Amino acid sequence: MKYIITAEEAKIIEQTIIKEYVSSLSLIETVGKQIANRIEQLYPNKKHILVCTGSGGNGADGYVIATSLLERGYDVDIYMHYQPILEETKILKERFPKQVLNSFIDKSYDIIIDSLFGIGLNRPLSSNDIKLIEEINKTNSLKISVDVPSGLNGTNGNLYPISIKANITFTVQYEKTGLYLNDGIDSTGIIEVVSLGNYDVLKPNIIRLEQEDIKKFFPKRKRNTNKGTYGRTLIIGGSASFCGAPYLSYSALCSLLGGSGYATLCIPASLYSIYALKNPEVTLEKMPDEDGNMLFDEERIAKLLSFKTIVFGMGLGTKHNIFLILSYLLQHYKGILIIDADGLNVLAINNALDLLYNKTCDVVLTPHLVEFSRLLSVSKLCNNNIKQLKENEISIAKEFAMEYKVTLVLKSAVTFITNGFKNYLNITGTPAMAKAGTGDTLAGLMGGIISSLDEEIITKCAIACYVMGKAGEEAAISLNEYSILASDIIKMIPKVIKE
Repeated sequence: MKYIITAEEAKIIEQTIIKEYVSSLSLIETVGKQIANRIEQLYPNKKHILVCTGSGGNGADGYVIATSLLERGYDVDIYMHYQPILEETKILKERFPKQVLNSFIDKSYDIIIDSLFGIGLNRPLSSNDIKLIEEINKTNSLKISVDVPSGLNGTNGNLYPISIKANITFTVQYEKTGLYLNDGIDSTGIIEVVSLGNYDVLKPNIIRLEQEDIKKFFPKRKRNTNKGTYGRTLIIGGSASFCGAPYLSYSALCSLLGGSGYATLCIPASLYSIYALKNPEVTLEKMPDEDGNMLFDEERIAKLLSFKTIVFGMGLGTKHNIFLILSYLLQHYKGILIIDADGLNVLAINNALDLLYNKTCDVVLTPHLVEFSRLLSVSKLCNNNIKQLKENEISIAKEFAMEYKVTLVLKSAVTFITNGFKNYLNITGTPAMAKAGTGDTLAGLMGGIISSLDEEIITKCAIACYVMGKAGEEAAISLNEYSILASDIIKMIPKVIKE
């Protein structure tokens, strides 16, 4: 299990440690020497190193790293991009026994260490900054960044407007959200955490699950159980225009080895022949329809309220009857309702988020960023500007989940899962999953895991995202990143759970 913080939280932690425990200079030396130790362990033969320093604390780290490596027999130069401002940076610069360089010269260094800006950067880069970063990125040197790659926002992962493309990032104390969000995930390379020490300060509230954490959620099943032990999951989806979406979802439920004891698909009656016996393990419920579009029938819907988990939305379309069905579920269902795809769209189209205030069930919303922006446009929180959302994704998502008392699964290159109080960030996955049908598959997988596992809802959502991402990675390894389909990912789910 890893803990993740924003850049703002990192500053609070550092300031608290300095105020209550150790000096700023001592903290900088701790970080710099640890990074030097790690570089020596990883790259004993890459002796020719350039350290690029800035004026602040990140630059101070660079001076410690350079001095430490020089003492270990490395050939180290320092390029000073900005004159030191901090008193600690000035002191550490004076300790470096060689003349610093005042211009960037590419001497084919084995390693270039980026200690220019770090998490303190909150402004667009100057033309000179951009030119330097472009020149560094063009080199064949191994690139190492300290804390976050320079040019990257440590909280939201946006660029200012360019960053170092690091091969490895040594981040301080905890991973930063900006290392994974937006452009961060393509800028940081391998991420390693450098510890400041065990201090009693701000406790991070974003968790990243790892494989060892996931294992404990899939224990060996007891013999004295039956299919009723593992919950019943219902998928409500499909229309004449989008008949494939729920097929993927219930296939995911059927494929999953740790999923529901029962999986049922509720579809428009006229589409019955499309789904009959596609997966014989899955039972079917037929709803009245008109031209392949599901109609609201209170008597039929009422009979479905006994399911532990209902997944609603994939391929349903956005006609008024779909809104009536969703409204009925929100006002009468007592289980766990996962609202995906067109379920999210009808909430936005009908300006109906107020329904979430008086809901009778636990609700999980699974939007991608565009779907979330539509929800925000009819919410009481903020407008639906995608740029603003990308700048404040974490805080807006938390506020939304808290306001409407839902579990929000916000999907992008990585997935942020929050109920406003507890938070997970899932980083498993691959660009190969940017393909139609993967979201539907995740919703179905999530329904099965929520029905079958005995954990908090938010934790079960995080588990589902982790397993889905790993299945996508396995499919990409087995095939390639361009050609995999959602059905290829489904086939890998049992393998991931087995591992």
